[in-house]
Amino acid sequence: MASCDKMEPFPKPLVQFWMGKACEWSEATVPSAQLDACRHLERLRGFLQEVLGALQLAASVADALQALPFIGQLLGRLCCVPCVTADEAGSTLLLQCLRSLFSPAPQTTIERKANDWIRKTMCHLLTADEERCCVMKHVGLPSEEYNADSLTKTVTLLTEAVNRGCRSVRTPSERCLCDGIHSLSLTCIPLVTRPEAAPLIGALLRRPMSCDRAQLSEEFVETVFTSFLSKKLHLDVHCAGALWRHSLSSLERALFHLLRSALSLSRADLRGLDQQVNDSLLPQACAQHCSIFLVVNEIFRSTLLELEESAVLRMLIQSFTRCFLTALAAQDPEERCSLKSFFPLVPPNLLAPLLTLPSEVPQEAWLQHLTHVSTQLQLATTELEDRDDRPSGSVFEVWFLLVQGGGWVDVAAQLLVSTQPHTSSSSSSSSSSFSSSSAALLWLLTFFYHPTNRGHQRTQQWEHMQRVWGDLRGLCLRPVTPPHPPPVELDAVAESLRSSSSSSSKFLLLRLLLNLTIFCPSQCGTTVLQLIRKMSEKKKKEEEEEEEEEGVEEEEVVSMRREAECLLAAVAAEPNSGTLASARVQARLRTLEDTLWNAL
Repeated sequence: MASCDKMEPFPKPLVQFWMGKACEWSEATVPSAQLDACRHLERLRGFLQEVLGALQLAASVADALQALPFIGQLLGRLCCVPCVTADEAGSTLLLQCLRSLFSPAPQTTIERKANDWIRKTMCHLLTADEERCCVMKHVGLPSEEYNADSLTKTVTLLTEAVNRGCRSVRTPSERCLCDGIHSLSLTCIPLVTRPEAAPLIGALLRRPMSCDRAQLSEEFVETVFTSFLSKKLHLDVHCAGALWRHSLSSLERALFHLLRSALSLSRADLRGLDQQVNDSLLPQACAQHCSIFLVVNEIFRSTLLELEESAVLRMLIQSFTRCFLTALAAQDPEERCSLKSFFPLVPPNLLAPLLTLPSEVPQEAWLQHLTHVSTQLQLATTELEDRDDRPSGSVFEVWFLLVQGGGWVDVAAQLLVSTQPHTSSSSSSSSSSFSSSSAALLWLLTFFYHPTNRGHQRTQQWEHMQRVWGDLRGLCLRPVTPPHPPPVELDAVAESLRSSSSSSSKFLLLRLLLNLTIFCPSQCGTTVLQLIRKMSEKKKKEEEEEEEEEGVEEEEVVSMRREAECLLAAVAAEPNSGTLASARVQARLRTLEDTLWNAL
């Protein structure tokens, strides 16, 4: 304990404040005192850290006691406050302060008395008193001296008490079994991150909310939530669902945390989006509690209205829905809610087709399935748009469902580009069948990127996309595709692509081009990359006349890169990797990922 630095005295008001708090907390037994201690824990840790620094500067124990005459009474009082001693950081600081006062070779009577008192105090901390539920975590001493038996036994007894059912109270004076729940939750705040207390924390969260006397303290719920979000506390799905049912704000914050994390993911991390979504426990909790799902779905709906063109947001919603449906399917059919309960605003005939995962449908039936989905979407949107009562909102719900079932949009793009055009020798019926199926797939993709039909925008885009897709098919889906198409023909198709003015149209074209590169039976990767470069280029005349729009152009390029990142990540993470995504497709995907970013 020797140092050349001088120990600075502590301000008298500061010492009086903490001495007063220590006396108040150590002598009081009411819940309000425990709550006050919990609220001051962070400030107390800061003060104890300053005290520890001062003790480490003292040349001897006698000098420390002379400079800090309050130290013995302060530490002794704090060691009797359960909320302080059960706090891991607080208990560590208390033990470090006590060890700083300990003299390995005592020379004076003061040092010997101090050592005796320190041994008793540390023994009190480390062995704990069952009746007072004050157990400390071991710090800096051999593991055999740490005794967690009393905490484990206390947690077991309290968990059993919490799990007892609530009985009806006949008279106001009669005591209810739930009367102690609120104060117990306050007492447990410092124990939230202790593994030994996990059963009790879970029992408190899962306690039925039918009795108005069983309300958990807001401070306890907040501590549990922040600890869970920072991964200092592990909760299972049942406890997480119970937490979010106790606190709507914690549910909203958990989802916003997931949204922020997903929107900031790098290109390499997008493939692990499903894992991140599952780790949040939100899809599993939604599958167990329809009320939680409705809140989450409303937040997704509102966010999508603001960020309609965000590819990452659409990918997140699709991933979340996929994880949710998987969790829902794993439930007992007798306890499972119907899909209509989760999606009350959507036409029932669209629910099952769009919320059936592609992996659950045989690959040979995909085209028929998507043709049916496209037909139903066209009928639903036409009927809803003909109504006078909020047509745009109703169509939005249909589009929102398509975003949630976005796996079928991925399949539609793959099927559209992976089928070779029929030759002239094909029968007229076969050609007609292919044409109608191709049109159905293209309409579905157009609706996905152009959900609104205000001013006949979608109708115009549909007609435009038919012309552009015809040009692309003629260039890339020939029976025999030349490795280097004639420049004139390439420029003509590129000009057709550049004629798409809206960003949504460009995103759809980018999807078609990328899918052509990955899934097209013929080799057209070089041609497609040339088209992508030309599509993202600005004309020289535009550069000279519209320099003020340079920021907008740059933003559009960034959006296209993000769209491409999401599309490629979705293909790479495709669960049906043994079907459409064959070894050839995976090889093309790797090549495309290496070269695409130079084209955008």
